[in-house]
Amino acid sequence: MLSDHTMAYARLGVVRTRFSDTSSTQTGGQFGVGMQTTVTQNVDLRGEYVYTAYSSFNNSISSISSPRSDAFNLGLIYKFD
Repeated sequence: MLSDHTMAYARLGVVRTRFSDTSSTQTGGQFGVGMQTTVTQNVDLRGEYVYTAYSSFNNSISSISSPRSDAFNLGLIYKFD
């Protein structure tokens, strides 16, 4: 917790993705950081950055060299009482 109404967090995970142009499914590692803050009693605002990386792989069509992904997410959270 950074304050009574704001927190920072980190995420770590494993993702499985199907690459449609190569018909290949790969497993990648994912990590991210974010912040969430209270806007009103029932509404929070969340922003995060997520990075995903895969190993290089080959298929019958081509060789894919270490695909990577960067994503910035912004979310609005409603908390039901």
